[in-house]
Amino acid sequence: MDTLSVFTHPNQDGTFAVHYKWRQGEAKMPGRGGVVMVTLHQKHADDRSILAELGALHHLLCVEQVHGEKRLGNGITIEVSAGAIRKAVAKGALKQSDAGLTEKLHVALFSQFLATRFFEAQVVTAPAEKWTDEEVKISKDYAVNIDAPMTARLPSDLGDIIITRHALNRFVERFAAADEIKSGATLIDVPDFRWTRAWRTLGAILPKAEQVEIPTKERQRILKKYGPGVVALHHPDSQSIFIIKHDWYGLTMATAIRDSEYCKIVPKLPMYAGGRVVY
Repeated sequence: MDTLSVFTHPNQDGTFAVHYKWRQGEAKMPGRGGVVMVTLHQKHADDRSILAELGALHHLLCVEQVHGEKRLGNGITIEVSAGAIRKAVAKGALKQSDAGLTEKLHVALFSQFLATRFFEAQVVTAPAEKWTDEEVKISKDYAVNIDAPMTARLPSDLGDIIITRHALNRFVERFAAADEIKSGATLIDVPDFRWTRAWRTLGAILPKAEQVEIPTKERQRILKKYGPGVVALHHPDSQSIFIIKHDWYGLTMATAIRDSEYCKIVPKLPMYAGGRVVY
């Protein structure tokens, strides 16, 4: 198991220093390490140290990819110094209710990239006092300015789309683990690797999905449920329909639906049945 370890302390100027080290397996020396200096916008008033740590983790995993290019959370342990982060991505709670165990909504929002793209990673708490300085093979420091929540995104014709925890759960339920669910399993019973496979599958099919016009009757129902400005993307080969909406922090996938005779979003071709054409 490879390990990314971080611990955070505030600076007198209001910034945060997030120390990190990346170790592959049982290697005696971490492969990479250093400090991510985080400047957090003043509008984020609560739990600033936690948000700064999440911002540094996002930069290390999603931008610098210190763990490997295009790698996801499988085979990785992430040691954090804030217990609220571990609670926010508690897998059982994420599977059951699309939400972790933390009551801090801003922490849940900032940790969404861990709960989706890196779902399979093991997130554990390692208090800062247990941190040990070690010599590293490659030492590199970074500086990050954080305004809006950091997210994990996938490309599409509409632009890069944030995959919400709810949408990823629905995709696992209706596609990645559909056979298990049909056999009576719940998401709690589905192994964690299905979320990693779901993310990879979405990365392959979402760029090929095309926008479709939502019929008037169905649009009213969808607008009532997801709010104004929603659009639908359709991927015929996988029978996937993605409901996309605009949130204040970006374009997000609200849910994933399987195209079927019960789904009225994509127009169906007429069928011949009972001696007549049925639309």
